[in-house]
Amino acid sequence: MKTNILTLWIMIAALSSCTSYNQIRKKANIQPQEFAEQNSSIVYLSGDPKSIGQQYGKHFKTDTKYLIDHWLKPRMSMIPNGGRAVAINKINKMKRFVSEDFRIEIEQAAIQLDIDADDLYLANAAADIGQHIHEGNFLGCSSYIVEPSKSQTGKMLFGRNLDYSDSLELASRWVPVVFAKDGVLKILSIHAPGMTGVLSGINEKGVLLMIHVSDGETSSNGIPSSIGYRHVLERATSTSHAVELIKSLPWTFAMNIIVADGKKSAVVEVDAKSKEARYSDSDGLLFATNHFRTEKLKEDSSAKEGVRWKELEQSTSHSGNMSFDDLKNIVAKVGGFSGNDPASNVLAVFVDYATNTLYFSSDPSGKVKAANGSRRFKINLSEAFKR
Repeated sequence: MKTNILTLWIMIAALSSCTSYNQIRKKANIQPQEFAEQNSSIVYLSGDPKSIGQQYGKHFKTDTKYLIDHWLKPRMSMIPNGGRAVAINKINKMKRFVSEDFRIEIEQAAIQLDIDADDLYLANAAADIGQHIHEGNFLGCSSYIVEPSKSQTGKMLFGRNLDYSDSLELASRWVPVVFAKDGVLKILSIHAPGMTGVLSGINEKGVLLMIHVSDGETSSNGIPSSIGYRHVLERATSTSHAVELIKSLPWTFAMNIIVADGKKSAVVEVDAKSKEARYSDSDGLLFATNHFRTEKLKEDSSAKEGVRWKELEQSTSHSGNMSFDDLKNIVAKVGGFSGNDPASNVLAVFVDYATNTLYFSSDPSGKVKAANGSRRFKINLSEAFKR
């Protein structure tokens, strides 16, 4: 049961890397499909919190209800010693850290969806609750950033895999959503219906944020993680600003939060007690999986280096600058909990700052890595944020 609960709740992540590139291309088995531009697929939600909540509920009614019934509720029922009631108890403690604008949005969405608002709170805090109930450690998700000095184009490159066991329901339902709330920055979320927060996103200033779950101190006295990520993206104007905002929030569990703005990148390591940032070395590369690297946090964490970290680490020995194709090949190679488990690799996201383009892909069959998946989207970020 511990293993099932562990794998069922791991949500969040990110990835990328590079080693002997010809070897990587061969192992990754990159498919020839192209990413077709699909800005027309973007769902735009705009206005005040009440309006956004109403729009959200109307647009995502079918998919939200499906994921709650077929993805969220089955996982809640497996929580030991009380199931959903245990999760609701934790959510009630977290709610006081949710700002009024997000509460209004969630409540209005729930009215339109004709569901209990607590189901939306639970979806937004799925990672938090999963970390509170699990015992032991898991390894899944990775991110890799090529800073301008290491990139062939002279512009930053970013790649990420989101790994989440038993969640092919998500792989078939990712959708690009622009949140354009009055008074804050517009953000593009690669979105799972039912979650008003963000797991993978970028704002109109070019600041991106992606997360990886780790192991460490937990608490119910903090903001539901996906809502916290959206709070940061709606305000951050640079990597440094994002780091400041992340450090200012009370988090409930251990994670690596990756942020970048096209010029500078950081991994912010946090748990319920501590927050520390680390940056790239002189090699112009920065990557993360699920364990902590800063001295302050790694002492209290059971998360250790795994095969994915070692694969990423090998990339630093490459002497030449990296191309976007190099990055995509590495993402395809390393996706999944073991680095070779396509069914758990439910999303791949890439950002090419040279062309101001975001790509994302997934494979609902679970037979190939997300980077090679049949659902492939290409988003022109300049156009996406004009509306």
